[in-house]
Amino acid sequence: MSTLLRLLLSGLLTVLALGVLFVMGLLAPLAAAQLAESFPEVAYLRWPYTVLLWVTGACALVVIGLAASVVSLAGRDRFWSAPTVRAFGLAAIALVVTGAVFLGIDAHLTFWVRANPPAVAYGLLGGALVCLTAAAACWAARGEVTRGMTVRDEWAAFV
Repeated sequence: MSTLLRLLLSGLLTVLALGVLFVMGLLAPLAAAQLAESFPEVAYLRWPYTVLLWVTGACALVVIGLAASVVSLAGRDRFWSAPTVRAFGLAAIALVVTGAVFLGIDAHLTFWVRANPPAVAYGLLGGALVCLTAAAACWAARGEVTRGMTVRDEWAAFV
């Protein structure tokens, strides 16, 4: 991987992490406060949902950190290694947790609270599908890296 590409990816991941921190640290609590004030009948959901959004933010930061470690490994010609396999596996787990939280919030709003406007319902469902698809892609990449390591080891033994 070229130095320029590695620097660009690292910069983009840093900006993305700062964006997640901004949204989770400032925008989510402010939006929750405004929604609790506007809809007092569901104001009791303010803190539980804020905490769940913080969980998804933490998962997002974990995935971003793991992506940064994979970029670093690739920059040092160590992409085909056990740390890359672990990074893809942990990223898949974090993405599944995030997707499950989105589906859980969607189900709770739909079936228990019975107050789930279509935009929120579809947004949560879409977010869950994106997370679960990304988790499947990470798991597939994990398998491909494992297979690539096996081929590399066989090639090294042959040569």
